[in-house]
Amino acid sequence: MASDVERILAWLYRREFASRVYEFDKLLFDAAITLFRKPIIDAHAFVTRYSNLYWAKLDIRLREDRASGRSPLFEVLDYSSKRVIWPPARHSASHPQKKIYRHLISRPTYLRAIDNLTDREYEALPCIALKIAGSRDYHLTPRGNEWGVDFFASLVNPSVFPIFDGFRAPIRVVGQCKKYENRLTVNEVKEFSRTLEGLRNRRPELERHVPNWFRVISGPIVPWLVCHSAAQSGALSLAKDEGIIISDSIDMAECLCFLKGLRRINLMEKGIFLKARCQEMAAG
Repeated sequence: MASDVERILAWLYRREFASRVYEFDKLLFDAAITLFRKPIIDAHAFVTRYSNLYWAKLDIRLREDRASGRSPLFEVLDYSSKRVIWPPARHSASHPQKKIYRHLISRPTYLRAIDNLTDREYEALPCIALKIAGSRDYHLTPRGNEWGVDFFASLVNPSVFPIFDGFRAPIRVVGQCKKYENRLTVNEVKEFSRTLEGLRNRRPELERHVPNWFRVISGPIVPWLVCHSAAQSGALSLAKDEGIIISDSIDMAECLCFLKGLRRINLMEKGIFLKARCQEMAAG
């Protein structure tokens, strides 16, 4: 079960903010009322007792976001007063990241939509994202005993270095999805690693699920583990050593924000559109 810290952080990532600058203690108070259903007097006591702890946890998460290349939830305006800025609401026309922030305003909407996907629809989510991104081939494996692979896809990966230019040989993506409330564990990364070994050795039980185009294309194989609630530090370390890309639902939501094929859709309809596309692929 997710800790209270993780629940509050998840709640913040899924919230749309009307203003630009916020006091963290007021956000924590809102979380105590809305998320934990505390009476007002208990919510004030909660903030008084835990403000410094949760502020430190938020700061760690923001640093982790930056280190991973993901856009952080907030920018810290002032550490002493615990004031933060929600980047999508930044209005400075001269800010170099303004275009990025404008796209990120969709991230909470996509996250809430992803939360509402079934396990099967969540398996279809990467295929939908890659399809919108321009994937020429994608395949969602049948429900059941698919030997640890949920989807296959190809994707052109342009490069300024000709040898690795995906127009010559698109990368071949092999993926697994875990829509768990708990963080991805080391054992689950080990299981996926064994699945990849079976794929490389053309294990008969697994090979019957591999689409023909996957074997015809000569590009490199990229293993991708998509997990709903991030991964434990040990799982991340092992995945790095095994050459496995790990993404969580926040990563997926952020990727969707920057897909040109989704920009024409109204903000209020983005979640509905995503759910419908995942339903269609899961049913097909």
